[in-house]
Amino acid sequence: MNDVEILKELLRIHGKCKIKTKGISMKPMLITGDFVVLSAPDREIKKGDVVLYDGKDETYTLHRVIGYYGDGYVIRGDNNFFKEYIRRERILAYLVSYEHKGKVR
Repeated sequence: MNDVEILKELLRIHGKCKIKTKGISMKPMLITGDFVVLSAPDREIKKGDVVLYDGKDETYTLHRVIGYYGDGYVIRGDNNFFKEYIRRERILAYLVSYEHKGKVR
């Protein structure tokens, strides 16, 4: 099983999961080593939500919804300049809370 399959299974069984972040695309909100609590989609995703979606090569990405298009979302990392267009079915989870610099938010 790859990381995306494991994450999907955890969300399917438990509805939520906690993972450690990697990267700087959501800086300053999140940096490598922060923890995030994610929930399986149980409501409509809205502008401003931070969502986890399946990426290329059996990976996943955590970025913010900044708009809508057709049957999907316009998404961008807070520290990125480029936009991505993600179809609804690629959304795996949304951010419920996170721990940054020792504080839970």
